[in-house]
Amino acid sequence: MSRALHILLIFVLALSVGMANAQKRKKKEKEPSYEENRKITELFFDASKQKMLGNYEEAATLYHDCIKIDPNNAASYYELANLLTTNQRIAEALPFALRALELDPSNEWYSLFTAEIQLGVNDFQSALKIYERLTRDHPTKVEYQYELATTYLYLNQLEDAVKAYNRIEESIGINEEISVQKEKIYLQMDRLEDAVKELERLIDNFPGEQRYLGMLAEVYTANDMLDKAFVVYERMAKNRPEDPILHLNLAEYHRKKGDYEASFKELKMAFASPGLNIDSKIQVMMSYYNLTTGDDKLLGQAYELLDLLTTAHPTDAKAFAMKADFLLRDGKISESREAFYETVKLDSSRFMVWSQLINTSYELRDWEAMKADSKKALELFPNQGVLYLLNGIAYNSLKEYKEAVSILSEGEVFTRMDSYMNVQLLSVLADAHNNLKQFKESDEAF
Repeated sequence: MSRALHILLIFVLALSVGMANAQKRKKKEKEPSYEENRKITELFFDASKQKMLGNYEEAATLYHDCIKIDPNNAASYYELANLLTTNQRIAEALPFALRALELDPSNEWYSLFTAEIQLGVNDFQSALKIYERLTRDHPTKVEYQYELATTYLYLNQLEDAVKAYNRIEESIGINEEISVQKEKIYLQMDRLEDAVKELERLIDNFPGEQRYLGMLAEVYTANDMLDKAFVVYERMAKNRPEDPILHLNLAEYHRKKGDYEASFKELKMAFASPGLNIDSKIQVMMSYYNLTTGDDKLLGQAYELLDLLTTAHPTDAKAFAMKADFLLRDGKISESREAFYETVKLDSSRFMVWSQLINTSYELRDWEAMKADSKKALELFPNQGVLYLLNGIAYNSLKEYKEAVSILSEGEVFTRMDSYMNVQLLSVLADAHNNLKQFKESDEAF
């Protein structure tokens, strides 16, 4: 927002306050005449047009002209507040929004807009008063109850939030969003029994939804009530014994009970299912990655799970990238390269994977593969200086010195932000020039 517009808006606010105070001293306020109303309508239309075109200073000036004619023109104050919020001037918008609401307190849009601004400046108590009024005035509008409940949560008035959610349930019935929110609140209040009852109500109303049973079991497990969790798992098994979420939860249950063999058995069943989200499996593998250094038994388990992962998700690059990372860490360079090849075949958009792939060929001294792969990567990532370096190393190692000089010279500019990489590139470039007996150029590269 320009300084001129900022000054104008301050002037508008000061003008409005002065006029409002002057009018309070009058016994009767003069209403705009027919001609004045016509002029206001014309100015307001032009202001809204300028606002749509992004000409905010012109729009603010025109809204100001409306207020000069009629200091009680609530819509103009509302639009000025909108201009400020559009320009991320939230705190400065608040006085204009409040003035619009003062002039037209029954306007729902002004009320909601003002409350939203108050929340934006962390004035939760003031926003709460507006939402409480809106819910009183419009008891059938569920969306106001939602806003009220959320504001109670901001203020940590948890009991009041539950009451607001209960009123929503009275209007729309039991649903997952409300029940889960109430469950979280009860847990926050250390009312475990109420949290369990809330989930049981959800389960009773949606008996075919396996996830809700899983949520209940997780609550029991998190609170070390493992026997009760197992009873819930048995209920889940009767409904859907093949459910991968069930097996994942049972793996955690057995782990907590100290039965690691049973835990791994359940984990394998979960990993074998394509129905379990791959991201959940990746999280498990990340835990294994951190735990398997120096533990042969866990490492063997990790590779079993990786094989199940790639079998269950043969078209997902993340599965092969995870496997490649394990193999690379464990020094299985050739096998790691094959997994990286599968990864880029499925998703060629990840620069780091290409970089790791090319480096495996460097470790294997497979210069032809390194040349070919770095060339492909350069087509995808032409601004990555390291790819020019790797491509140049491959050419130089294959004694294709002219090609090395060409690609390294082209890529030198992309390594200047990394002094270490730049030195490496210039060193290889000097070597290539030297091999071509271009001694002057070689010295200049150094």
